[in-house]
Amino acid sequence: MERFIELPDVEVIAETECGLVCRIGEQRVEIPTLFIAPGSEVWECGDRGRLLIPLWLATEHGWRA
Repeated sequence: MERFIELPDVEVIAETECGLVCRIGEQRVEIPTLFIAPGSEVWECGDRGRLLIPLWLATEHGWRA
């Protein structure tokens, strides 16, 4: 069973063909829409809120639960 991490206060600043460009803290990162979990509050440009992604993806970016 896949584990997820919740990232609060994420802002979507752009959309690409494959994902969302998000501002997470001081970082700008593209998150493939394929990995955005149900329960997330951000789905398109201008959205701001909670982002749920797989734990392994968060770990690759150095984010922790």
